[in-house]
Amino acid sequence: MSSTNKGISLVPLKCPDCGMLLDPKGEHFASCNACGKSYEVTRKGLKPARIRTAQGQGKTLKPFWVFAVDIKITQRSASGSVGSFLGKLLGSDKDTGAIRVFVPAYDLRAEDMMNLALAVTERQPKYEVTEMGDVLSVIMTEDDARKFIVPVVMGLEVRRKDTLHSISFDVKIKESSLDWVWIE
Repeated sequence: MSSTNKGISLVPLKCPDCGMLLDPKGEHFASCNACGKSYEVTRKGLKPARIRTAQGQGKTLKPFWVFAVDIKITQRSASGSVGSFLGKLLGSDKDTGAIRVFVPAYDLRAEDMMNLALAVTERQPKYEVTEMGDVLSVIMTEDDARKFIVPVVMGLEVRRKDTLHSISFDVKIKESSLDWVWIE
């Protein structure tokens, strides 16, 4: 069930593929025990959930919304300039590039979530994914996670070792997925 400004709408928890009842997995997801598919429960209805598990090494495997984005810095003014974060990530002086933005999808304090999003996005972990995974422990919807993309990009710029005076940039989301990523 979801509420909007227009009232309450009910989202039937029946699998769109096989018609079986879905098993709720937390507040925002449901899975079909018959065909194995998972769905995000949104205000507009059920949305197929693309859930992937990372293969690799680390201390803990945690869920993150991962957004593949194109970023174009259109203007940047700074004292003691060391260039934009894109130049650091891409290994050149580029003001345009593609990166992945990582937003934790599990329960964290707001400050810890932003710090972890910045750290993992800046690190750009290398990993392989398998189309599987689980929605347990996921508390954030994709729509809510999207709201963090611009603050994470801005935070990466602020963390540079210069004094930022002004910046303008454009961000275009190419794709998103819910990935279980190894973190340290």
